Amino acid sequence: MSVFSFNQQTGYLSLLKHPIDSGFIATTTQLITLIEQSQYCDFEIIAVNISKLFTQSKNYQSESLIVAHAINAAITINIDDKNMVAEATIKTAKGGVLLSMQDAQKALFDAGISKGISPQALDNFLGQQFEHPAGSEYSAIIAHGRNPKKGLDAKFVRLCSTAQDRVLSPQAKEGGKVDMKNLGAIITVKPGTPLMQRVAATLGEDGYTVFGDIILAKPGKEHQLQPFEGTKIDPNNPNI
Repeated sequence: MSVFSFNQQTGYLSLLKHPIDSGFIATTTQLITLIEQSQYCDFEIIAVNISKLFTQSKNYQSESLIVAHAINAAITINIDDKNMVAEATIKTAKGGVLLSMQDAQKALFDAGISKGISPQALDNFLGQQFEHPAGSEYSAIIAHGRNPKKGLDAKFVRLCSTAQDRVLSPQAKEGGKVDMKNLGAIITVKPGTPLMQRVAATLGEDGYTVFGDIILAKPGKEHQLQPFEGTKIDPNNPNI
């Protein structure tokens, strides 16, 4: 027969009778051992109340019979100074209710976190409640902001060979002989031949904080084609 009464609404564990009236529990140590060996072993023991139960008093009937408390798991959210990383800390339940996905999502919402949340990291984080002792704490990063990605500068792509590409090499003749004076054809281009293509700069990619604030990306540097003597911009394509 149990000597305890548990109130699920308040989470408090009480003795059914004062130790003096029951005559069953004689010392503080005996009562604590009884709790630790019961189904309420993970509850937080209220040592002050237990101590009073075993202190001589004429009005012992007025003493509280509450000896332990079931504490639900709790979560706290911490954000770094740059608002780019959100770390959650769970204090595991002591006989109370485990933290659910809905509880964690509400905590994130209340903290203002709206971007960069990893559902898998959050799920793994909550699952660790079964691996840690009652009343212990553990932490994990569950949301990341994203740094902006700088745009690429404009660049130029050569579309034809130049004199520097000419390989100066004696040319073979018929009969297996080599002409030491013929070092290869001179590289030339015809009018209208595409010489250079401009690849425009890119805008980059904006970043964001865990609060959803946008961090603007820095665009790449823009450069224009500069025609010189004997060249011109393609009238049909300003990038050629």
